Amino acid sequence: MSIAKLSNIENGKVQPDLETWEYLKNKLGLSDEMIYEKGSTDSVDYILEQAETYYSTGFIEKAKEKYENALQLAEKSMFIEQSAKAHKALGLMYLEEENYKEAQLFLEKAIELFEQENDEENVIECKIKIGAIYFRQEKYTKALDQIYKIFENIPSNQLRMKGILYYNMASTFYALKDMINANYACERALHYLTENETDSLISALNLQGILLRSQKMYLLAREKLEKAKQIAIKHKLFIPKKLNYTKQ
Repeated sequence: MSIAKLSNIENGKVQPDLETWEYLKNKLGLSDEMIYEKGSTDSVDYILEQAETYYSTGFIEKAKEKYENALQLAEKSMFIEQSAKAHKALGLMYLEEENYKEAQLFLEKAIELFEQENDEENVIECKIKIGAIYFRQEKYTKALDQIYKIFENIPSNQLRMKGILYYNMASTFYALKDMINANYACERALHYLTENETDSLISALNLQGILLRSQKMYLLAREKLEKAKQIAIKHKLFIPKKLNYTKQ
């Protein structure tokens, strides 16, 4: 950093961006409390909570607006953690809307910010979602490359993430019609996944049922699908309809 730039920051002529502030904070040994105002932090957190509430109740556009508001305030106040959360949330929303270009931009920025905060779990989650973007675009080779890169750096204690990664890998191999590797990855996914990751566990069981059926192992396939259904019922994700039998 040049002396001129540092002088302009000290004199209030230049507003440092998040990366510059993080650099200065580390070099000068400053604490967050010296810069962050408690009231401002609470305001951003409150807006993030509002956004999450709107999203969970189906008011998507309102949620997006609130996340944008939180993002603007967080960046202005140099709140890295809140900015990262807002970028991630917007990235996931654009992913659901199939706006993959915007989704990837927001997720990549979230990764950059979460890395500054040494938040490994959120970094991995965002990278997995970028892999999901490649998958949805049918860029299966890029999706696999992304998964392999994550595996190279994933901490050994991140069992939940390993389970999700193996399921994504299994889905990608299945899309490539590589049934042998799809089956292996599916087995590994089920080894790591628990009911805490309900959606991924049910999806992995369903995929394994499909793979077993393709091998004409019908009883085992039915067993996996039945297990998936029971977990779904337990977590109220599936309500079985009563069958009405009538004489023909």
